[in-house]
Order: sequence, then structure tokens, then C-alpha cells
Amino acid sequence: MKSQMFRAIAAALCAAAMGCSSGGSSNATPDAGGSFDVAVDTPPSCTGATMLCGGGCVDPQMSAQHCGGCGNACASGEVCSAGRCQLQCGAGLTECRGGGADAGASAQRMCANLSIDPGNCGMCGNACAAGQRCVSGSCQLSCGGGTTECAGSCRDLRGDNANCGACGRACAAGQVCSQGECRLNCGGGTTMCGDACRDLQTDRANCGACGNSCMPGQVCSMGACRVDCAAGSTNCSGMCRDLQTDQANCGMCGTACAAGQSCVAGTCTVRCAEGQTACMGACRDLQTDRGHCGTCGQACASGEVCTAGRCVATCGAGLSECGGSCRNTATDPEHCGMCGTACATRANASRFCASGACGFTCNAGFGDCNRDAADGCEAPLNSVNNCGGCGVVCAFANAAATCSGTCRMGACNAGFADCNTNPADGCETNVGADSANCGACGRACGAGQVCSAGSCVANCGSGLSNCSGACVNTSFDPNHCNGCGVSCPAAPANGLRFCATGVCGTACRAGFGDCDGNGGNGCETNVTGSLAHCGACNRACAAAPNATPSCSNGTCQYLCATGFSDCDNNASNGCESNLGSSAANCGRCGNVCAQNQVCVNGACTTGTGFSTDWVLQRNTLGQYTRCGSVSVNGNQWTCNLPEVRYGSVEGGIPYQHSGNEYTVWCQQLGFNSFVSGSDRYTTRDVTAPRGRLFGCRSYDETNWHWCDWQDGPWFNQRLDYHQTDTTGLSSITCSF
Repeated sequence: MKSQMFRAIAAALCAAAMGCSSGGSSNATPDAGGSFDVAVDTPPSCTGATMLCGGGCVDPQMSAQHCGGCGNACASGEVCSAGRCQLQCGAGLTECRGGGADAGASAQRMCANLSIDPGNCGMCGNACAAGQRCVSGSCQLSCGGGTTECAGSCRDLRGDNANCGACGRACAAGQVCSQGECRLNCGGGTTMCGDACRDLQTDRANCGACGNSCMPGQVCSMGACRVDCAAGSTNCSGMCRDLQTDQANCGMCGTACAAGQSCVAGTCTVRCAEGQTACMGACRDLQTDRGHCGTCGQACASGEVCTAGRCVATCGAGLSECGGSCRNTATDPEHCGMCGTACATRANASRFCASGACGFTCNAGFGDCNRDAADGCEAPLNSVNNCGGCGVVCAFANAAATCSGTCRMGACNAGFADCNTNPADGCETNVGADSANCGACGRACGAGQVCSAGSCVANCGSGLSNCSGACVNTSFDPNHCNGCGVSCPAAPANGLRFCATGVCGTACRAGFGDCDGNGGNGCETNVTGSLAHCGACNRACAAAPNATPSCSNGTCQYLCATGFSDCDNNASNGCESNLGSSAANCGRCGNVCAQNQVCVNGACTTGTGFSTDWVLQRNTLGQYTRCGSVSVNGNQWTCNLPEVRYGSVEGGIPYQHSGNEYTVWCQQLGFNSFVSGSDRYTTRDVTAPRGRLFGCRSYDETNWHWCDWQDGPWFNQRLDYHQTDTTGLSSITCSF
């Protein structure tokens, strides 16, 4: 009775929970107590888009026997396309023939997407190997768990020394890869395991401790191997991830945030710089942005600006309105010195604005060693020729040198050793000739023996001399230079001594130079920061127009004066462009004013007055002026050979006399003022129909206008003239 009951329970459970077929086995054997252990066949575990039908995993999108659902078989002559029985495959699909879970002639026909189907990848019947996936019709390695394919293998770019942050980017000797960056030590909560930095909280191969690997089917969660991830994390390809903050799995497994974004509350959002806030997918300064003033979406009304997070009528003290935003032009790199003057970006550098002048500082680990601002800070400061600073050479006596931001001694040259463990003098001991350290540090020769070629012998070898029991090469040994006991003088301050071909000499350490030629004070000059000796002795940072020079890491740098910029990226001519008046660089580098425009206070302006065609003067009754030609110099405009027209009569020439009101005339023509002393007179033809004219406030009108100053109003619209008086105005200059 019990046996029948357990069989019934087992059958019911199998049918309800696992869809067992009638052919599945169900065996029951009684235990010692008379009860039964029920064993049932375990059905396969289906993954991806497949589902369990009839004891096997099928794809309901293309299975002719289970099209769209278990048991939904297509009729003869039909194929299953995108989960529907049709006469032919739909768009983007190809009819392929193959076996599988379905049987029968009709089941051999299936609709496959050759771009992504691992069983028909690129062509029918081309099945991808285990661990591969089909991408754009090509079988490719399928990397999971936050790894990336690099040269045919899956790599964790966050901790792989050979592929740190990107495939093929190897860390230098002495560095480790941590969070995708080469560092001297592991960071960000990671631990060095072997040659890579690992997160012991989530790494299945190093769970809780280096080398502690989780069993198949387990994940590493909070430093412990578990069947399931701990609360707050999700199993993503065998790794427990916090979908609220994980950059590679944001909101759901496999959803990686783009560069410049951060995962916040399960959503990829823009990662903004300090002082800015992400608003509608862009970074905004809520203190100055008119469209987002104080808070995202809070727009200021027309005519208002945003200052200190509040919409006001005008900008506060020390701020200027630039395109509707209040900016501090003394410090804002987007509006440096004046509105719209953006400081140029440089490679491996951070730009800044100080006192209204642009500059840039090199990022940590980089230097502008070629003194060319155009390519920014082009030199990494981790090479033996630029170790920690431009021109700082990393070198050790009788030893190799390495640089990882700081100079380090590498392996000793053959025949030498660092017996005093002091890297300052390199590998100071010649173990091939030192009887106290013969062949190795501390290995002394016996009485009557000398050290030759690293072995204790009775006599020195060829080319060596016995100096107090030591076999030395007097051509290169600074303690026995050109003879036993001839010691080279002590090294000067910041210097090194040496012996070369039997001649003593000294050399300066990296970063120092004997720039005053006085050997008594050694290498007295630090050439990494001296204006007069920048990078090398007598290599002075030259004065440059409109710029202040400085020396940093052995490289000359220049800080532009307010209102000027280095627009041609040529340090030799300094900050050559006046952004306030240069028509080729108006307000900012590269902003070219249109033809007939000038640059005034950093803005391109069209002259409203001087013209070679007739121009109506403001505040006059039908008076016009024109010039024979116009010249422009910065914000100054000069009218050459001016003439005047009144009504329909033209040809009047401004004439020289006392009380000429040039300032008023300039203002009538749309300028701010007259440039004092910039009026010129010459002999001009004033015969008919020309007449001598200039400004006055009398005669026929109350408004100031052109008139015949000597003979009164323009009588009957005719110009009076005097053949004998020929001194007329030839040029006048006005300014904005």
C-alpha cells in the first residue's frame, strides 16, 4: 500500500514539476524502517531561450514540433519561424535542415538566424564549440563574469597585469593591476594573488583568501563560497554583483555603463566633475546655469541670470554674464579673461585659468619634456631618461636602472655586487677582483691569495693588478685609478666620481648640474626647477611676449597674461594673440571675424559708420558721410578722404578751422569717441562742385550737423566753394 502511495506521489511530482515523460523511471526501495526512498530521473536544465518539452530542451522559436509552445506542432510543409508556423522563413531568417529533439521529415526544416544561432553560425550546420557564442555570423569566445576576450582567452581587465584596463596593456615591473589601473600596490579593496589584484569578496578562484577556489555551482559572496549570492547581490555568470553600483552590471547582469557614466541606484548616469550635477543626461553647474539654476530643470526667466544658484536680474560682484550664465572670468577655464575664451585642452594635462590667463599642469606621471605645448604633456615620467621629471636620468654605477615614477636600481652588471646594500653608490664591489668579496659578497680569500676573475688564486689574471691583495683593473677602479692606491677625489655635492681609462672624473647626479663652473660647490643647481638652467645648465626659459615663464620638471612653461593666449602653439613667440582685438582670434583662439568686421573687447563687431558708400549719420536730418577708403587697426577705424552729402547735394569736404567737433561726428557715425591727434589735413581740391564744410551748432538747424561754417546754410542746395582755400581734412580716426 505504502509502495503504491509513494509511486503515485513520485509520479505526480515528476509530472507537475518537471514534465517527466511516461518512459521515465521511478524506483522505490524500502529502508530499514519500512519506508521508501523515491528516486526519479532528473530532467535537463534548459538555459537561454530554450524550454523543456517532452523531456528535452527545444527552441520554441524554430522547433517544428513545439512551435511557440510545447506540443504545438506545425503541419506538413510548414516551418516554425519566430514561434509561428509558416510556409517559409520570415525576414532575417534562413531555412536550415538538421536533427535535434524533433523527429520526422518535417522536423528537419528549421528557421535559423545565421547571425546569432550557435548551431548555425554564419551558415547552416556550422555549430559553435562549447564556450563560444555566435556574433555577427562568427563563432567567438564567450567571456563571462566580468571578463573580456584578449587574444583568444578571457581576461579580467580589472586585475590582469598583462591586460590592465585594456587588452595588451601590460603593467611595468614592480607594478600591479588594480581596478584596471597599474599601481605600485593593490587598491580599491583588492589583494595581490600571484601576479594580479583580486577582490576576495567576489572572486570564485580566490574567495576569502588567495587560492581558495569555490566548488562548481557555487559563487563567492562576501568572501565565502555559497550556493546563492548574499542579500543585495545577484549571480552574474558565477560572480556576485551589486546591480545598484556595479559599472559592468548596472540594473541587470551584463548592462555596462558607458565611459564617463556611473552606476547609481541601478541606473547608468553621467559622472560629473566636482561642483557639477547630472541634469537630463548632461553635467550642469547649478550655481550659474540659467536652465538649471539651483536645481535641475529650474530655468530662469527671460532677462535673468543665474548666480549662486538663484535667478537674479544681474550677476553678482566679481562675475560676468556669459551667454546667460554668471562666470568668474578670472578663474573659469571656459571663459578665461573674457566670455567665450576657453582654455585649450592638452594631452595628459589639466587646464586652468588664473587671474584671467590660461595655463595647464601636467597630470601625475607625465611631463612636457619637448617644450611644445601643442602636444601637451607628451612624455611619461617613468622612463630612465625622464624618471619623475623631464631630463631626470635614472642611472646607477655598475647596475641596471628601472623607473616606475621613482628611480630604482636593477640587477648588478656581471662581476659586480651591492655588498654594502646602499643603492646610492650602485653595485660598488667588483667581486671579480675584491679579495674580501671574491665571487660573492663576504667571500674572503685566504692569506697569500688574491681575487682574480671571481676566484681566489695565487696571482692576478691578465689586465689586473694586485693592490694590497685585491686584483683590480686600474683603468676603471676609482680607488686604484691608473695605479694601486691612487684614489679618485671624493664626489662633489650631488655628484658621482668615476675612473675611465685611468683618468679620474666626476659627474652630476640626475637632476643636478655644475652650472656656475665652480667645482668647489659641486653640482649646485637643481635643473628641474631653475628658470636660468631648466633641464640643463644654461638652458634658460626665455622671456616671451605677454607671458610669465616658469620651470617645472625641467621643462619651461608659460602662463599667458590676461587677455592674451598662445593661439599658434609656438612657445617661442609667447602669448602672441590679443583676444580683445585680434580679428583672427577674437575672444578665443580660432574665432575669426567675418569680412568687414573688427574685434572689439573680444567680440566681432561690424562698423556702423565709416564706409566707402554713403552712410546716414545718426541724429541728423538727411546728412551722409562716405570715405575714399577705410583702414582698421584693432578697435580703431580710420576714414581717409572723407566727403559729406546733404540732401541731394554731395561733395562737401570737411575743412580745417578752430572748434571742430570730431568727437560728436564719431558718435554720429556709431563710434564711442574720437582718437585725439588722429586728424590729418592736406591740400585737397575744393573747387566746384565741392565746398568747404564742417560741423557747427548754428545757422539753419538746432541739431548739430554739417554746414558751410564760413558762409552759413546750404543756400538753395548749392555748395559754396572758394578756389584759394585748399586745406581739407584727409583722414580722421574714431574708436569703439
